Amino acid sequence: MMNIKKNGIKRRGFLKTGLLVAAAVVAGVAAVGGQRAHAADDVEGAAARYPIHMNWDADINPGGEEAFKTLAKKWAEIAAKDPGTLYSSWTIAEDGKSARLNSIFADAPTAAAQFPANLWHGLDVLIAEEKIVPTAMVMGGKRHDALNFLKEFGTQFMVPVTELAGKPQSNDGKEGTVSDAIHVTWTADIQPGQDDGFRALATKWAEIAANDPDTRYSSWTIGEDGKSVRLDGLYADAAATMAQFSANLWGELDTYLTPIRMVVCGKLDSKLEFLRGHGAIFMVPIED
Repeated sequence: MMNIKKNGIKRRGFLKTGLLVAAAVVAGVAAVGGQRAHAADDVEGAAARYPIHMNWDADINPGGEEAFKTLAKKWAEIAAKDPGTLYSSWTIAEDGKSARLNSIFADAPTAAAQFPANLWHGLDVLIAEEKIVPTAMVMGGKRHDALNFLKEFGTQFMVPVTELAGKPQSNDGKEGTVSDAIHVTWTADIQPGQDDGFRALATKWAEIAANDPDTRYSSWTIGEDGKSVRLDGLYADAAATMAQFSANLWGELDTYLTPIRMVVCGKLDSKLEFLRGHGAIFMVPIED
């Protein structure tokens, strides 16, 4: 198991008051165009059918925690009723000072459509009231016109390393957006001269993950710089999370990658404490 550097990703604020609600308006238009592409039998249409992973991070200012938690609970109710939202979970740092939204959508048009459908305008209000400060937004998946409007808001786009699109499972409108599932994000840089080796490993990784019934979603993506990569994995529970460390190719990553950060989102469990010893940052569900 490799050591993981803490705080390896520089935080940056880039969303200003009003931009999220503006994004919601633009997203409504983008989603319509995206749905047309979805029906087309071309490259754009193929991209539209590829799942999209998103995470949105924010710092919580003193006095802002309760207002944020209230919004997060309402957000979860809306997301749970959307069949195109395959996974959505707000988590909060153990010290209560930061929050993360992890979401998986069926495709790019669906991802764009959730901006007007959910409470992004509510986040705008919390930002305007200085209760939270947005720090990062990352979209992972094939590029699609439906999401291009996010460029102007400082969104980091990452594209798939392999063609295997993971295997996200719909929530089918069920409650329990925050459940026993554990979401893991692992970020790293490709070592010089190891691009081909890493891509070959990522392909094998995807095949193993696709055959694991307890791996709900697994996707390697790479940044526009061609150097930064990330693994987003969603596992059935804490036991399944730890089991995949031996079932998949974690032991080979050090050959190709320089690790930066691991973020583990979900219910705390003693089975996961091993990861804390390797620098993992834990984010826990919003409690009632």
